Amino acid sequence: MTSLMTSLLTSLMTSLIWQVMLALEHLHAQSIIYRDLKPENVLICADGNAKLCDFGLAAVGLTASATHTSASGRPVLVGTTEYMAPEVLRRMLCGQAVDVWSLGVC
Repeated sequence: MTSLMTSLLTSLMTSLIWQVMLALEHLHAQSIIYRDLKPENVLICADGNAKLCDFGLAAVGLTASATHTSASGRPVLVGTTEYMAPEVLRRMLCGQAVDVWSLGVC
């Protein structure tokens, strides 16, 4: 890979990460915790802009439970463990910081 290609890829990745950070900042300003940030949930549009998708695990509020209640009434951990913050894996109350953790892991 040439130096120019490396530079372009670095610039593109920096731009995409910045856009995801801005999207998270907007969600957090609306008191929404995304809770499912992973590469598969970041879409890149034809114009090169990043969009978040799949808000199925999002929670409204400054904190949220790390689990969902199953049909049987038992709490279950949902999401992709590879991108979960430690407090989620420990089934603790979580806040907006879990999104920042996931961005760093992605």
